[in-house]
Parts: sequence; structure tokens; C-alpha cells
Amino acid sequence: MTFDLSLFLEAFHFLRPWLLVLGLPVLVTWCRLRQRRGATGGNDCWLAPHLAEALTVPGNAAGRVQPIDVISVVLLLLVLAVAGPSWTRAPTPFAAQTAPLVVVMQVTPSMEQTDVAPQRLARARQKTMDLLALRSGARTALVAFAGTAHVVVPMSEDPGVMQPYLEGLTTAVMPIEGQDIQAGLATAQALLAREGAPGGVVFMVDELSASAAAELAEAWGQS
Repeated sequence: MTFDLSLFLEAFHFLRPWLLVLGLPVLVTWCRLRQRRGATGGNDCWLAPHLAEALTVPGNAAGRVQPIDVISVVLLLLVLAVAGPSWTRAPTPFAAQTAPLVVVMQVTPSMEQTDVAPQRLARARQKTMDLLALRSGARTALVAFAGTAHVVVPMSEDPGVMQPYLEGLTTAVMPIEGQDIQAGLATAQALLAREGAPGGVVFMVDELSASAAAELAEAWGQS
């Protein structure tokens, strides 16, 4: 097993990086005390100079390890620990337990093609169930679209509720043929508008042109 330093450094991050500013007062205090002790030879200011010279061993006090050095190192390590160093990826908003999500699934004849085993629509159902398992019971809704868009399952925290509806999605249940993805987005936005927290939309489609993606991004930005 080889160790890739670049991947290690790329994955490293702090969960609470703003807390690193707490280390600045520690560094400033350490520098000032170190300079003061170096200027006085490490002696206390209340000790008379002639007594200090008689009671101390000659040497460079600034070059030795002082108690303030140890205290500063300990405080800096505590600041780093509180900032939360981590080498794991931060969870995406779509997988977060508190973020509502709408799955918008395309249900058209092209999704019933078998070039992707067993078929595109079946694979989309499987991916949706995998996503529900990752979200650990977060609020999720299901929208199906073809020529029109319809709410199949409203926001629910129970992934088991969605499974039978997913299995029943076929082109036969869609009233109008077509591929109106904008209608799917509008329906999803209406569901998210009722939630008390910001959420996201995941599209399960077999193809998305660049123009359609740009239109979706523009419509999402205007919501």
C-alpha cells in the first residue's frame, strides 16, 4: 500500500476553521513574553540587577526552553483540536439528514431502454433507493415527469413509503408523453417552498443537453 502525500493534503481540512483565530492571541502573548524575558535575562522585574547578576548562572536565557513555551504549545494544540482537523469528506447537502430533497424522475419511453441493465428506469429506481438509504430518513419527495409533472410521493421521512411508488412508475401511468423537465423543476420547487429549511433537487434522467442544464440553472437561481 503506497502513501500519496498529495491526496492526503488535499483531503485534509478543518471542520471549524474560524476557530483558528484563537491561536493569534496565544502567539502574540508568547512573542511578547519571550522578548521581555530575553531582554531581562529571564529574571523577574522585581529582582534588583546586582542581586540577579549574583544569583543567576551566566548564559543565554532566551535560547532555553521556558515555561511560557510549553504553555503556548499546549494552548496552540488545543486550538487546533477545537478547530476539528479532519481527513474525511464533508457531507454534501443532498446527503445531510436535515436537508429536504426532491427526486425528479424522468418517466419516458427512452428510460425503458435496456442498454443499461436491466433498463434505465430500473437503474434510476435503484439509485433513488440507495440515496434514501444514505440520507437516514431525511425528508424526501418524489416527482415524476414526462409531458407533465406530478407529485408521486410528498415529503416523507420514511423511505419505505417511496419504494412501492417507485416500483409502480412506468410510462403507462404518465398521462401525456413528452419531456418537460422544466415542469419537473417547478413542481419540485413548489414542494421545497413549503419546507422550513433550504433543500435540493436531484434529477434522474437519461440525457440532459447543455441548453437544458443552463435553463434549469437559470430557473433555480430565480427561485
